[in-house]
Amino acid sequence: MSITTQSCIKCRTLHFPFRLLCPACGYDEFTTVEKNVGMVEQVSVLNDGTVIGSVRVDEGPRIVARVGPHATVGARVLLTHSPGTAPDEAYVPIAETRQHENERRK
Repeated sequence: MSITTQSCIKCRTLHFPFRLLCPACGYDEFTTVEKNVGMVEQVSVLNDGTVIGSVRVDEGPRIVARVGPHATVGARVLLTHSPGTAPDEAYVPIAETRQHENERRK
């Protein structure tokens, strides 16, 4: 289980979602980095009952992800691009074309 982030080749800053230019240094070449774990920083419940959280990726950016119904601030969660979130997972959707690209690389 992991999510794919983007790392600037020049300054090594991690990004999600992917960028055309690095906002930290302006460089335009990147590599991908798989990240497995993050920490929930904030939790919100939507009107339809979906629970989302602000998750700080280890050594990386904050992302918005669907988290389990009992997620709490400070909890460590496994990051995944696959729906069907288990209680200790954070689902991070990606564009279908990016997901197919990632699957072809495996």
